[in-house]
Amino acid sequence: MIEGFSYEDLAEFIAYYLLDNFHHPETKIDGTVVWNVDNTCTSSLQIATGVLNRLQVLSPIDELGRRNVFNCEPHEIKDIIKKNEKIGCSYETLVMAITCLLVQRHGDPRIGDYLVQMGLCTRAKDSNRPIGRFRWTKRSEQYLALYEDWPNALKS
Repeated sequence: MIEGFSYEDLAEFIAYYLLDNFHHPETKIDGTVVWNVDNTCTSSLQIATGVLNRLQVLSPIDELGRRNVFNCEPHEIKDIIKKNEKIGCSYETLVMAITCLLVQRHGDPRIGDYLVQMGLCTRAKDSNRPIGRFRWTKRSEQYLALYEDWPNALKS
């Protein structure tokens, strides 16, 4: 566990990041609107939605698990996470989910700043680096290694 970053803090960060950036309305054929998070079959978003599915913050609404709806109002997210932590994925998987969001989101400063606070990356002076303005630290290696077998990491 990384000092100063609880399980709930990490899961809540992921939930609000998805809520703020990927929660969009979809109009169905009958004209009804469903707000959902579409993971677009992108591994970083599949991991993020997967950890929130395990915590029952999200539920899939299609057979693929691509589109997910929030099971609660935003102000209830933290309580749901606390209630379901025992059935959720591991702490390490939550950290891996956040690191993958940085990689796949091309250096989003909000995620990068969070990982800098965790000591998993530093700000890079060379903006041509793969993760933009951030450089991984040695401490991040174990979480990045989990990404190689992320479907099994979601089960732990």
